[in-house]
Amino acid sequence: MIRRPRWMALLWLTVVTCRPQPVAVTPAPMAAPVPAPVPVEVEPLIGARAEGASVDEAYVEAKAGLATELLGSPAWATLVELEVHERGRDAWAVHQTHETQVVDIGLDHDRVAEMLVAFAQSVPHVDCPSPWREILQSWLAMHLRVVACERQRALLDLECETDDTSMVDSAFQQLTHGLRLAPGLRDGVPVGKNGPLRVPTVLALWHGAPLADVPLRVRGASGEAQRSRTDIVGKAILEHEGPWTVELDVDAMLGPMAAAWVDPPRATIITRLPTRRRWVAVMVDTPAASMLPLPDRQVSLPEPLRARLATPARQELLPTLADALSGSVDVILFVRARAAYAGKAGSGRVWFEAKVEAEAHDVWTGDALERFAITETGLGATDAEAREAALRKASEALFVAYETSKILPP
Repeated sequence: MIRRPRWMALLWLTVVTCRPQPVAVTPAPMAAPVPAPVPVEVEPLIGARAEGASVDEAYVEAKAGLATELLGSPAWATLVELEVHERGRDAWAVHQTHETQVVDIGLDHDRVAEMLVAFAQSVPHVDCPSPWREILQSWLAMHLRVVACERQRALLDLECETDDTSMVDSAFQQLTHGLRLAPGLRDGVPVGKNGPLRVPTVLALWHGAPLADVPLRVRGASGEAQRSRTDIVGKAILEHEGPWTVELDVDAMLGPMAAAWVDPPRATIITRLPTRRRWVAVMVDTPAASMLPLPDRQVSLPEPLRARLATPARQELLPTLADALSGSVDVILFVRARAAYAGKAGSGRVWFEAKVEAEAHDVWTGDALERFAITETGLGATDAEAREAALRKASEALFVAYETSKILPP
């Protein structure tokens, strides 16, 4: 038996394993070929010409021009997704200039007639809230047939009858009433050091109820228009930096009939800095606190909410307080007070000493901003009179101390 050296075995293994192996190659999908230009055999009844950097670019522009010739506006073709020209069927030609491609397209008499019949029988595509869909589709479809009839008269010299649109026009006008756009936070979006303290939003309200799927056009600080729509609770989030101008996107919803919605709703959503001027005081914990006079200059607070904030449950309410109040409050003061007999004065009068403490919280972040403590005395003929005088002086001094503090801009 002949024994091969070890290096020959390794060489044989290398040859075998390094031998090229067949690789399966999946051919890339072929792009659909562009139909060759169709020569003009019958003189076109209508046509359009456009130029562009490429044949496709010029063709798209030419189709828009042909839709204008056929229907009066390319928006009508878009509304019903009507292809006004087919490259493999209708006449078209390409001419190359020094720098651009020029495309001519056209439709003969029979194709114009066929297009207008198809247009009149089309169902308009309506981008709108579902409660409006039936009314808007009926309204657009009837006006669509009016346009088809007018174009038949103009292009084919054919007489036709159109329906009376007064009833659907009245239904449309009634539908347009009652829609309102409102800021998610009525006094503006608060902004801190690191940006907005709440997500900027806008609400669509129809007769006071939230309306979903409303198409909107939004312009931020850059001035560039962005499209948006409301969600299931009638709210839309505003992107980019504010302030924002929001309006109903009647072009997306009504297409060529957008001008029929007179004065569509719009809203301006501003940004603002939190201020200590927007504050509310809540008396908590001690019986004496209920005797403190509340200044009229604070923000009004619903009594049921004030009562809940006066209990230990306020820690759970604080994170949602700003949103519950729609942004009307920036600072909340939790006030505690106590008053005690301090001694007798002459003529049968008595002294009481009151101590009032307050903790100021930022309602947007929940952070404690500052603590205040005021002590005052009051004189009265009775204990109740002296106690009230002391609490009133301490309360007034407390609120002045807060309003002159530097915890937030004035």
